[in-house]
Amino acid sequence: MRSKKNDDNGSDETGRSGITELQVEEFNANGALLLRQLLPAKWVERIRAGVASSMARPSQYAQHLYQGVEKGAYYHDYFNWRTIPEIADLFHWEPIVEVAGRLMGCKSW
Repeated sequence: MRSKKNDDNGSDETGRSGITELQVEEFNANGALLLRQLLPAKWVERIRAGVASSMARPSQYAQHLYQGVEKGAYYHDYFNWRTIPEIADLFHWEPIVEVAGRLMGCKSW
């Protein structure tokens, strides 16, 4: 997914997301798209820390599905992303905003 021109922030020198029209079509057809290596390792670690923080201090909206199961367990917490800086920052990081905008057909972002 990432081009050879990518810097440490995950975007190429032009600031473009690198999403192809074929990927947009696949996303529209399937409702999901696998984008390998979209996030630099430092972002993956930040998100892991944010999820651990969320699980340690869940909000009133948190749900643990299949609690006690190692594989296939599911956890979510509505709206908690706004209070966890490691996760909130991701939603304001320009390359992610560009990717989401491109996949959803936004005119600007």
